[in-house]
Amino acid sequence: MNLESILTVIIASVSSGGMVAYLAKKLLEGTIDHQFRLHETRQNIIWQHEIAYRKAQLEELYGPIYSMLKTNAKIYRLWMDNKINDANFDVKQYFESNNNEIRKLLILKMHLVDGGEMPPQFVDFMTSAMIWNWYCAKNPEASFPPDVQALPEVQWPEEFEQYIYTKTEELKHRLDNLYRRNRIE
Repeated sequence: MNLESILTVIIASVSSGGMVAYLAKKLLEGTIDHQFRLHETRQNIIWQHEIAYRKAQLEELYGPIYSMLKTNAKIYRLWMDNKINDANFDVKQYFESNNNEIRKLLILKMHLVDGGEMPPQFVDFMTSAMIWNWYCAKNPEASFPPDVQALPEVQWPEEFEQYIYTKTEELKHRLDNLYRRNRIE
């Protein structure tokens, strides 16, 4: 082989090596960029799903129950302080209606509850509410018979109220943080 042929082979090798290095560098840069965009897209999808789920929890389950319980608490205080005696039966029917609505939400929206099991506070509420509805909401004078009144299951489950208040406020803060973190107005 003559010198000219050897130089041609060397120049071609170096040139193609440079081209291979250039192509390898471009491929690596593209792969890294693609992986970064893929990670960012996954993260956005996760945040979008979490925002949608937390929003549904607030709109469809916790928020409505929270509102009913807050209103019930004010009306109950007025009722117990004998400030609205003329509306006794209306108040009882209002509580019965809210009890039924809350039970319906707990049954139909159970998939929006955090955790794998029904919180025991939900069972306590449903039990107490149903017994109250059966005995007290039937007419203006209706109340619990003494033996029923003595049952612990009849007592209003304050733990349920506290659970709903705490969970609703926690979800509201969580959703606000997700909105802020993702710059959603």
